[in-house]
Amino acid sequence: MRKTILAGMFAAVASLAFGNEARADAAVHSGDVLRPGENMIYPEVGWPELAFGFQHGVSDKVDVGIRASFIYGFEYAVDFPGVLGFGVRVPIRITPLRTGKVSLQIQIAPGLKFDSFGGTGGCLRVDAFGNCVAYANTGYYGYFGGNALRFGLWLDAALEVGIHITRDATISPGLEMPIYINFTNGTYGAIPMLFGAAFQYNISDSMSVGGTLKLGPSILAIGQYGACGGVGPLGVVASCGPPTPLGMIANAFFGYKF
Repeated sequence: MRKTILAGMFAAVASLAFGNEARADAAVHSGDVLRPGENMIYPEVGWPELAFGFQHGVSDKVDVGIRASFIYGFEYAVDFPGVLGFGVRVPIRITPLRTGKVSLQIQIAPGLKFDSFGGTGGCLRVDAFGNCVAYANTGYYGYFGGNALRFGLWLDAALEVGIHITRDATISPGLEMPIYINFTNGTYGAIPMLFGAAFQYNISDSMSVGGTLKLGPSILAIGQYGACGGVGPLGVVASCGPPTPLGMIANAFFGYKF
């Protein structure tokens, strides 16, 4: 009798300290990876893209996959809908720390992206050589986006901390930096720095649903923007660039594990 009571007390203390063991779920945004040999498909729809992904469990701490994105929001910036693009990444997810209450996940997802497929934006400003340096109604206030075909390297780095509220509900605050480096029709880089959280609920051992909201600056990195018309020191025409817009990820997702 005494041993039974002590065992019950120990189990209760362990439950409070470490929480219940996390379910082996369809881990889209729970901070966990899939178990070895498990597979998962998942769509995510919202801003700035419609994405479809597949992940495969490699070990207890690593899974890998592929993710295709149909993009309609230029570099995550909320000001520029309608600039169409497409990208493919290879998500490598690593969970070095996992307890019943908390999971820490690091994600690196290299890939390639068409930042835009080109468009018909009229020219707003030319440089001294007659080259257009700003376009109407295109991404980043006319500097880059829908005016020409843009293609380059896509490297998404992310950190998520999955806090398991219950066995089925997880909230995952984190940081995501989907960096893009363009190689065609002008060299530039885009560095969105998006902070926020995802929420995931496990419908069953095989199905999960949830949503993500992350906000932050979407920074355009480029050496020279072109003349703005002002005169700087020594009579040189001053150059300027676009302001940094607000970037956002806002989507809903569904995961199915098999």
